[in-house]
Amino acid sequence: MKSFFLMTALWLFSTQLFAGWTLSDGVLTISSNADFTLNDQQQYPWSERKIEITKIVLENGVTSIAKRAFARCEYLESVVLPASVTKIDTSAFAGCISLTSIKLPANLTTIGKSAFLGCESLKTITIPQSISKIEKSAFALCISLNNIKLPNSLQSIDSAAFSGCKSLKSIILPNSIKSIGKAAFADCSELNTIKLPTSISQIDSLTFSFCSALSSIKLPASLTTIQTKAFVGCESLKTISIPASVKKIGAYAFQDCSKLTSVNIPDIITEIDSFVFSGCDDLSTIKLPATVTKIGANAFNGCSNLKEFTIPGKVTSIGAFAFSNCSKLTTIEIPESVTSIGAFAFQMCKSLKSLKLSKNAAINQNTFFSCNRLKNVKFGDVSCTLISEEAQGSAHVKEIKTGDATSIVISVIEYDGYKFDKWDDGDTNMTRELPFTSDIVKAASFKQAEAPAQEGVLTE
Repeated sequence: MKSFFLMTALWLFSTQLFAGWTLSDGVLTISSNADFTLNDQQQYPWSERKIEITKIVLENGVTSIAKRAFARCEYLESVVLPASVTKIDTSAFAGCISLTSIKLPANLTTIGKSAFLGCESLKTITIPQSISKIEKSAFALCISLNNIKLPNSLQSIDSAAFSGCKSLKSIILPNSIKSIGKAAFADCSELNTIKLPTSISQIDSLTFSFCSALSSIKLPASLTTIQTKAFVGCESLKTISIPASVKKIGAYAFQDCSKLTSVNIPDIITEIDSFVFSGCDDLSTIKLPATVTKIGANAFNGCSNLKEFTIPGKVTSIGAFAFSNCSKLTTIEIPESVTSIGAFAFQMCKSLKSLKLSKNAAINQNTFFSCNRLKNVKFGDVSCTLISEEAQGSAHVKEIKTGDATSIVISVIEYDGYKFDKWDDGDTNMTRELPFTSDIVKAASFKQAEAPAQEGVLTE
C-alpha cells in the first residue's frame, strides 16, 4: 500500500513537471515550458489547487503571463518574476486579495486590463521605464495601494486604471503622459495631492470623481476640455483655476464640490452646462464671461451661499432649476437677450427680493416658486411693487405668466401669531392674478391672530 501511494505521488509530480509546473509547500513554480492552455472548464492545470498557493516563482525564460493565469489565488502573498517576462495579460492576478508586493521586471512592456484588479493588500508598485500605457482597470480597487511610481516613458493611463485606490494620498503624473482615461482616479477617497502633466488636453469623464480629500489641483495651460463629471463629489475642493485655454466644461463637472468657494470661467466658454456647479454649497461668487449664451438646467442648483450673480448680456436661455435653492441670492437682473426661462429656474430663492427681466422672456410654470420675499419685479417697462409688514407676514410675487396676455400672480405668507387681513384695495383673497400691463403697487395688511380659547375657561 505504501508503495502504491509513493508511486502515485511520483506520477503526479512527474506529470506536473512535464507540464512545466510544480506546487510544493505553497510555492507554485512555473518553468519556461509551462502550458498556459485552458482546459475544457476554462481553467489552468493548477487552478484546482489555488487555495494552496502562497507564493509564485516564475523561472527565467517565461515571457508572458496568460489571461487570468493566477486570478483569485486568494492566499497568494508574493510573486517572483524573472527578467524575461515582457507581458502580464488581462486579469492575470485579479482578485489576489493577499498579495502584498510584486516587483515588475525592467523589460515588461504590457500590463493588461484588470491585471491587478482587486489586489486589496498590494501597498506599493513601481512601473518600469519599459511601460508606455497602463491598461483599463489595471490596478482598480487596490484599496491598500498608497505608493505608485510612474515612469517618464508613460504616455497614457486608461480608464479606471487606479479607480477605488482608497489609500492613495498623492501621485505625480510625468509630463510624458498625453491622455488620462475616464474614471482613472475615481473614488480615490484619500487622494489630496496630484501633479498633472503639462501635455494633456482634456480631463475625461469621472477622472477625479469622488476624490473626497482633494482640496486643490493645478490644471495645465494645455487643457482645452473638462468632461462630464470630471470632479463630481470632490467635496474638499476649495478653489480651482481653470486655464484660459479651456473651451468646454461638461455637465456635472463640479457637482457636489460642496466646499468650492470660487472659480473662474475662461472668456471663450459659451455654455454653462447642466448641473455643472449644482450642490456647490460654499460657492459665494462667480463671474461668467460675456461669451456665455446659455445657462443649462440645474447649473447652479443648491448653491446656497451664492449672494450675487450677473447674467451676461448674450445669454438667450436659462434652464429649468438653474438657480433653484440659491437661498442667499438677493437680486437678479435678466438681460433682454434672454428669451426663455425654464420651469422652477429660481425656485426656493428665499432671499430674492428684486428681479429685473425683459418682456422678451418666455417664462415657464413655477419659475419663481416659493420665492417668498420677491417684492419688486421690473418686467420690460412695467413694474410690480408689493408692501407688507415683515414682522407679520410677507407679500410676494408667486408667478409671472407670459403668452397671449401677461399676468402676475401675487400672494401672501402668514407668520406665527398673525393672519392675513386684506390688500389695500379691499380684496381679501390671499392669492390673486392681475393683468401685468401697467405698474402695480399693492400693500398687504395682517392682524394679530386670536388666541384659541382654552378648554374650561369662561370668556365674556
